[in-house]
Amino acid sequence: MSKIIRHSGFTTIEVMFALALLSLAIIALLGDTTRTVRALADSHRESIAADLARRQLDHIIATPCANTTGADSVNGVVVRWTTTSANHVATIDQYIRYPVTHGQHLDSLHAMVACR
Repeated sequence: MSKIIRHSGFTTIEVMFALALLSLAIIALLGDTTRTVRALADSHRESIAADLARRQLDHIIATPCANTTGADSVNGVVVRWTTTSANHVATIDQYIRYPVTHGQHLDSLHAMVACR
């Protein structure tokens, strides 16, 4: 009688296939991580832009009515504004520009407030 010898474990083909699947999963995760980091950076710049525009608007509203023009910049976020006054009403125009992953984002805000 001959003995049948059985070996336990994985064949080389099975190991190579498992490594290929693992490699594909890692590549997919790295791609998602890169997109997430870019989205977080864009979100951070958007928050800076909103804060800078709001602070500047508060400053303009707190000052007496006058015709003014100016600009402010923080971390690549640029806010430009123009204020015109007539008949006890100030018209405020703000233009906000900041970098995003694929170029520049532009916003414009317009407000009218009663002069103090």
